[in-house]
Amino acid sequence: MRSEPNIDLSPTKDCPVIVQLNDRWRVVNDDLQWIVECQQGNKWRKLHFVATKKAVLERIFHEEGISLSTFATASSRAPGETSE
Repeated sequence: MRSEPNIDLSPTKDCPVIVQLNDRWRVVNDDLQWIVECQQGNKWRKLHFVATKKAVLERIFHEEGISLSTFATASSRAPGETSE
């Protein structure tokens, strides 16, 4: 039986965690953009800043070879976008 990875959902300063992709990758956001972070040692490193379409974020996942865990659920809204 596979157990859920040890996931750190603590925010980075003013950026809440939107989705934990797997044990090394996560997406946080601020009011302007999504930020893709990679865990390196005990720290999260901001690698990509995406302020446009969800497709751009998905392209980054593909280019970085990020495979989503079964526990990951991507947000369908852009940062700052409200549901109507």
